[in-house]
Parts: sequence; C-alpha cells; structure tokens
Amino acid sequence: MTTAHSNFADHTPTKKSWIALAVLLAGMFIALLDTSIVNVALPSIRMSLNASESTLSWIISGYALTFGLALIPAGRLGDRIGHKWVYLTGVALFTIASVACGIAQNDPQIIIARVVQGLAGGIFLPAVTAFIQTLFNGKARGKAFALMGAVIGVSTALGPIVGGLLIQAFGEADGWRWVFFVNIPIGIATVIAAVLYLPAHDA
Repeated sequence: MTTAHSNFADHTPTKKSWIALAVLLAGMFIALLDTSIVNVALPSIRMSLNASESTLSWIISGYALTFGLALIPAGRLGDRIGHKWVYLTGVALFTIASVACGIAQNDPQIIIARVVQGLAGGIFLPAVTAFIQTLFNGKARGKAFALMGAVIGVSTALGPIVGGLLIQAFGEADGWRWVFFVNIPIGIATVIAAVLYLPAHDA
C-alpha cells in the first residue's frame, strides 16, 4: 500500500483530482501504446537501418523485459520518496528515450534506446494505481479504475492503427521514426501537467 499522502484522499474527489487522473492516464496511454505501435513499424525499421532479425526481436522484447522488471522496484521507490517524483522522472526519461529511438542510426542505438524506453515506462506506471488509491475513495475510486482499464484497452488497440497511419503519412523509409516522435509532445505536456496538478508526497 502506498504511503503517498494527499489531502484529496480525505474528501470527496475534487475537480483537481480528476485533472490529476487525466495527467496520470496520459502517461499510461503512451507507455502502453508503445507496446503495440512498434509492431507495424518493424518492416520499415528493417529497411531503413538494414536491421537484423535479432535487432527487431530486441525492439519488442527489450521494451517488455525492462518494463516488467521496473514495476515493483519503482512502486517501492515511490512509497519512499513520493510517487509524483517517480512519475515525473519516468515520463521525462520515456520522452527522452523516444527521441533517441526516433533518431537512431544503427542497431545498437535503437536497441539501447528501446530498452531505456521500456525501463522508463515501468518506472512511472505504478504511480498511476498508487495515486488512484490516494486521490479517490468509494464509487469514485471504482470509476477511476474503470477509466484506467479503458485507457489500457484503447491504447493497446490503437497502437497498430496509429503506427500504420504514421508510416503511410511519412513514408516507408522514415515513417517508423514518427512512431517514436509521436510520444514527444504528449510526454512534454504530461510532465508539465504533472508538475502543476499531481500532489507532492507530503501534500
């Protein structure tokens, strides 16, 4: 159970609580979108970077591996120092890693960037459920978790569609780069909104 504190948790959820939830779900959206959006970009990556089959496998499995490994340690770290700061760090790192993925010029660069991207996603995702527990109670908490579930489903389903549209729009040669660049404006906006709307550990 999280030890993060918020005066929101002691009252009926306010408008600010729901705004905070939107900020949290925006981060969750891009993290889960990247579990599926890259799948349709693999042929474009192979052609553009002359990537090996091993590299293509690492692009998928490396993300999932580091994502999963980071979840429990990140949740415990959030309990100690505050989930806001873990969330901010994770989203910022995810955004930077997305840039690195998009500008990669060879196999090692995209593998390393993708592994870091997965690690970053696993760092900030536990903060979403932790904040829902502290910001909401009763029926409002159930509604918040339902919205989280909807985001999980929608983001995963939209991945291949968005990826295909981006590659079609920007071409086979470089369209795959925009699969990663699409995270940048969302990531930046999420970091700014998190600073403004997520309660600090001792709030």
